[in-house]
Amino acid sequence: MPSPIRTKMLRVTENGNDPNDNRGDPNYLSTAPQKPNWMNDFVLTQEQIEELGNPVWVFSDVIIQGHLITIVGPPGCGKTALAMSIASEVPKDYEVFYVNADVSGSGAKEAALFAAEHKFTMMLPDMKQGMSMDDVVEHLVDMNMCGGDFSNMVFFFDTLKKMTDVINKSKSKELLKTLRGLSAKGMTIVLLAHTNKHKGDDGKDVFEGTGDLRADVDEMIYLESVRHGDNSLTISTRP
Repeated sequence: MPSPIRTKMLRVTENGNDPNDNRGDPNYLSTAPQKPNWMNDFVLTQEQIEELGNPVWVFSDVIIQGHLITIVGPPGCGKTALAMSIASEVPKDYEVFYVNADVSGSGAKEAALFAAEHKFTMMLPDMKQGMSMDDVVEHLVDMNMCGGDFSNMVFFFDTLKKMTDVINKSKSKELLKTLRGLSAKGMTIVLLAHTNKHKGDDGKDVFEGTGDLRADVDEMIYLESVRHGDNSLTISTRP
């Protein structure tokens, strides 16, 4: 025989009949818990929302102004060639800076001549005596601390591995904090990064770096390439 269903009677009282009901007390509203006012400090006004505007493309369908983007691929897949090509096609009302710390002497000359021809700035820290990418990062930290509007600046960093220890969580986090601060001030930042030597379980390339670097950029674009008999490359993004 099934167990009987037990019901519970709830006592409902009219307003004021329950001695524990204080709603009739004129002082109740002044003593009841109120929503803290600080919450409104984080709510955008309609005017502020409208000022945000729509995304502005620095390079159509790839790079959005003010975003932090990572382009990932194995060595020799064409990351630098693609990034240099993009840098040359960014509209001329932007200041474009390409920081290359992953190039040899002969390659540095070719890169510098290409940049001069296409009117963007090629920075080669390792080619300057006593300087390195570490000095560039120090200047970025200073820029972030001083503040300003960097919305007309587009930076390419080749490569991320020369900017920090990509597998050190603490160091990577510090760099990301600086880059995030600069992008919040309008700077567009493109990082070129390597993949691990070993592919993932799905057979695809895996980003070489901490989870923070992978998760906290605005876009991460994986490249795949096919080299042809004439030594040309066909580069595509991974679906």
